[in-house]
Amino acid sequence: MRHSSLLLFLLLCCGCFFSKKAKRPSKQLKAIEDIRLDKEELKHWLDEPLPPFIASSINGDSIYSDSLRGKKIMLNLFFSKCSPCILEIKHLNKLKEHYHKQNIEFLAMTYEDASTAMQFAQKYEYTFTIIPDFLEYYEPLIRYYPQNIFIDSKGIIRAVKGSVPLDLNALMPTVDAPFDIEDMIEHMDPTNFYKIIDAME
Repeated sequence: MRHSSLLLFLLLCCGCFFSKKAKRPSKQLKAIEDIRLDKEELKHWLDEPLPPFIASSINGDSIYSDSLRGKKIMLNLFFSKCSPCILEIKHLNKLKEHYHKQNIEFLAMTYEDASTAMQFAQKYEYTFTIIPDFLEYYEPLIRYYPQNIFIDSKGIIRAVKGSVPLDLNALMPTVDAPFDIEDMIEHMDPTNFYKIIDAME
Protein backbone atom coordinates (compact mmCIF):
# COMPACT_ATOMS: atom_id res chain seq x y z
CA MET A 1 0.00 0.00 0.00
CA ARG A 2 2.84 2.36 0.85
CA HIS A 3 4.46 1.77 -2.53
CA SER A 4 1.31 2.74 -4.43
CA SER A 5 0.78 5.82 -2.24
CA LEU A 6 4.35 6.94 -2.75
CA LEU A 7 4.11 6.43 -6.49
CA LEU A 8 0.88 8.43 -6.64
CA PHE A 9 2.45 11.29 -4.68
CA LEU A 10 5.51 11.34 -6.95
CA LEU A 11 3.34 11.43 -10.04
CA LEU A 12 1.34 14.35 -8.64
CA CYS A 13 4.57 16.17 -7.90
CA CYS A 14 5.75 15.60 -11.44
CA GLY A 15 3.09 17.99 -12.65
CA CYS A 16 5.32 20.80 -11.41
CA PHE A 17 8.20 19.53 -13.46
CA PHE A 18 6.67 19.72 -16.90
CA SER A 19 6.28 22.95 -18.79
CA LYS A 20 3.32 23.70 -21.03
CA LYS A 21 5.43 22.80 -24.04
CA ALA A 22 6.64 19.47 -22.67
CA LYS A 23 4.69 16.24 -22.99
CA ARG A 24 4.22 14.09 -19.92
CA PRO A 25 5.71 10.60 -20.21
CA SER A 26 3.17 7.82 -20.25
CA LYS A 27 5.09 5.39 -18.05
CA GLN A 28 5.16 5.85 -14.28
CA LEU A 29 8.81 4.88 -13.91
CA LYS A 30 9.79 7.47 -16.49
CA ALA A 31 7.99 10.10 -14.40
CA ILE A 32 9.98 9.14 -11.32
CA GLU A 33 13.26 9.17 -13.23
CA ASP A 34 12.51 12.69 -14.49
CA ILE A 35 12.66 13.87 -10.88
CA ARG A 36 16.17 12.50 -10.51
CA LEU A 37 17.80 13.24 -13.83
CA ASP A 38 19.12 16.48 -15.25
CA LYS A 39 16.95 17.93 -17.98
CA GLU A 40 18.57 17.69 -21.42
CA GLU A 41 16.66 20.70 -22.76
CA LEU A 42 18.69 23.06 -20.58
CA LYS A 43 22.17 21.66 -21.14
CA HIS A 44 22.93 24.46 -23.62
CA TRP A 45 23.07 26.88 -20.68
CA LEU A 46 26.03 25.09 -19.12
CA ASP A 47 29.26 27.10 -19.24
CA GLU A 48 27.33 30.15 -20.45
CA PRO A 49 26.97 33.45 -18.55
CA LEU A 50 23.88 33.99 -16.44
CA PRO A 51 21.89 36.71 -18.27
CA PRO A 52 22.27 40.08 -16.50
CA PHE A 53 19.35 41.40 -14.47
CA ILE A 54 18.14 44.22 -12.27
CA ALA A 55 15.48 43.22 -9.75
CA SER A 56 13.75 43.98 -6.47
CA SER A 57 13.27 41.44 -3.70
CA ILE A 58 10.02 40.91 -1.78
CA ASN A 59 11.56 43.14 0.92
CA GLY A 60 12.13 45.96 -1.56
CA ASP A 61 15.89 45.54 -1.80
CA SER A 62 17.49 46.23 -5.19
CA ILE A 63 19.53 43.36 -6.63
CA TYR A 64 21.93 43.80 -9.56
CA SER A 65 23.59 40.83 -11.21
CA ASP A 66 26.72 42.92 -11.81
CA SER A 67 27.03 43.56 -8.07
CA LEU A 68 27.05 39.78 -7.45
CA ARG A 69 30.12 39.21 -9.61
CA GLY A 70 32.80 37.61 -7.45
CA LYS A 71 30.20 35.58 -5.53
CA LYS A 72 28.94 32.08 -6.17
CA ILE A 73 25.17 32.01 -6.69
CA MET A 74 22.57 29.35 -6.12
CA LEU A 75 19.34 30.29 -7.90
CA ASN A 76 16.10 28.47 -7.08
CA LEU A 77 13.09 28.81 -9.42
CA PHE A 78 9.74 28.01 -7.79
CA PHE A 79 6.06 28.83 -7.40
CA SER A 80 3.87 28.64 -4.34
CA LYS A 81 1.59 25.74 -5.38
CA CYS A 82 4.45 23.47 -6.47
CA SER A 83 4.63 20.49 -4.09
CA PRO A 84 8.26 19.54 -4.87
CA CYS A 85 9.23 23.20 -4.41
CA ILE A 86 7.78 23.09 -0.91
CA LEU A 87 9.34 19.73 -0.05
CA GLU A 88 12.88 20.88 -0.73
CA ILE A 89 12.74 24.12 1.29
CA LYS A 90 14.02 22.51 4.48
CA HIS A 91 17.12 21.29 2.64
CA LEU A 92 17.65 24.57 0.80
CA ASN A 93 17.53 26.48 4.09
CA LYS A 94 20.12 24.11 5.57
CA LEU A 95 22.28 24.62 2.49
CA LYS A 96 22.20 28.39 2.98
CA GLU A 97 22.93 28.03 6.68
CA HIS A 98 25.89 25.76 5.96
CA TYR A 99 27.52 28.37 3.69
CA HIS A 100 26.46 31.51 5.56
CA LYS A 101 30.06 32.56 6.26
CA GLN A 102 31.16 32.08 2.67
CA ASN A 103 30.89 34.37 -0.34
CA ILE A 104 27.71 32.79 -1.75
CA GLU A 105 24.37 34.38 -2.66
CA PHE A 106 21.18 32.32 -2.35
CA LEU A 107 18.43 33.70 -4.59
CA ALA A 108 14.96 32.49 -5.54
CA MET A 109 12.79 33.73 -8.40
CA THR A 110 9.09 33.25 -9.09
CA TYR A 111 6.53 34.48 -11.60
CA GLU A 112 4.13 35.25 -8.76
CA ASP A 113 3.57 38.71 -7.28
CA ALA A 114 5.34 40.05 -4.22
CA SER A 115 2.39 39.48 -1.88
CA THR A 116 2.03 35.81 -2.84
CA ALA A 117 5.79 35.27 -2.62
CA MET A 118 5.93 36.97 0.78
CA GLN A 119 3.14 34.78 2.15
CA PHE A 120 4.92 31.71 0.82
CA ALA A 121 8.23 32.70 2.41
CA GLN A 122 6.57 33.35 5.76
CA LYS A 123 4.48 30.18 5.74
CA TYR A 124 7.39 27.88 4.94
CA GLU A 125 10.12 29.98 6.59
CA TYR A 126 12.02 30.10 3.32
CA THR A 127 15.26 32.02 3.87
CA PHE A 128 16.49 32.63 0.31
CA THR A 129 16.29 36.18 -1.06
CA ILE A 130 13.13 36.03 -3.17
CA ILE A 131 12.58 38.00 -6.39
CA PRO A 132 8.89 38.11 -7.52
CA ASP A 133 7.28 38.89 -10.90
CA PHE A 134 10.31 37.67 -12.83
CA LEU A 135 9.08 35.09 -15.34
CA GLU A 136 10.05 37.16 -18.37
CA TYR A 137 13.66 37.05 -17.21
CA TYR A 138 14.01 33.40 -16.22
CA GLU A 139 11.62 31.72 -18.66
CA PRO A 140 14.45 30.77 -21.07
CA LEU A 141 16.22 29.09 -18.13
CA ILE A 142 13.40 26.80 -17.04
CA ARG A 143 11.40 23.83 -18.26
CA TYR A 144 10.45 22.28 -14.92
CA TYR A 145 9.74 23.34 -11.33
CA PRO A 146 11.56 23.48 -9.07
CA GLN A 147 14.83 24.23 -10.77
CA ASN A 148 18.17 24.95 -9.15
CA ILE A 149 20.89 26.75 -11.07
CA PHE A 150 24.47 27.04 -9.84
CA ILE A 151 26.58 29.99 -11.00
CA ASP A 152 30.28 30.42 -10.27
CA SER A 153 31.99 33.61 -9.08
CA LYS A 154 32.63 34.69 -12.70
CA GLY A 155 28.91 34.60 -13.47
CA ILE A 156 29.05 31.35 -15.47
CA ILE A 157 26.33 28.68 -15.12
CA ARG A 158 28.01 25.46 -14.01
CA ALA A 159 25.03 23.21 -13.22
CA VAL A 160 21.28 23.07 -13.86
CA LYS A 161 19.41 20.71 -11.56
CA GLY A 162 15.85 19.82 -10.64
CA SER A 163 14.69 19.46 -7.06
CA VAL A 164 16.70 17.96 -4.24
CA PRO A 165 16.52 14.27 -5.27
CA LEU A 166 14.82 11.56 -3.28
CA ASP A 167 16.87 8.63 -2.08
CA LEU A 168 14.33 6.09 -3.34
CA ASN A 169 16.50 3.14 -2.32
CA ALA A 170 16.30 4.27 1.29
CA LEU A 171 12.66 5.33 1.16
CA MET A 172 10.99 2.39 -0.58
CA PRO A 173 11.98 -0.44 1.81
CA THR A 174 10.21 1.23 4.75
CA VAL A 175 6.90 -0.39 3.84
CA ASP A 176 5.56 -0.90 7.37
CA ALA A 177 5.22 2.79 8.22
CA PRO A 178 2.25 4.88 6.99
CA PHE A 179 2.88 7.31 4.16
CA ASP A 180 4.30 10.50 5.64
CA ILE A 181 5.41 13.72 3.93
CA GLU A 182 7.97 14.41 6.66
CA ASP A 183 9.42 10.95 6.04
CA MET A 184 9.80 11.82 2.38
CA ILE A 185 11.54 15.10 3.23
CA GLU A 186 13.95 13.23 5.49
CA HIS A 187 14.81 10.92 2.59
CA MET A 188 15.74 13.72 0.23
CA ASP A 189 19.47 13.75 -0.43
CA PRO A 190 21.07 17.17 -1.17
CA THR A 191 24.63 15.80 -1.19
CA ASN A 192 25.16 16.60 -4.86
CA PHE A 193 24.19 20.24 -4.32
CA TYR A 194 26.94 20.62 -1.72
CA LYS A 195 29.44 18.99 -4.09
CA ILE A 196 28.51 21.38 -6.90
CA ILE A 197 28.93 24.47 -4.73
CA ASP A 198 32.22 23.24 -3.31
CA ALA A 199 33.59 22.48 -6.77
CA MET A 200 32.79 25.90 -8.25
CA GLU A 201 35.40 28.64 -8.28
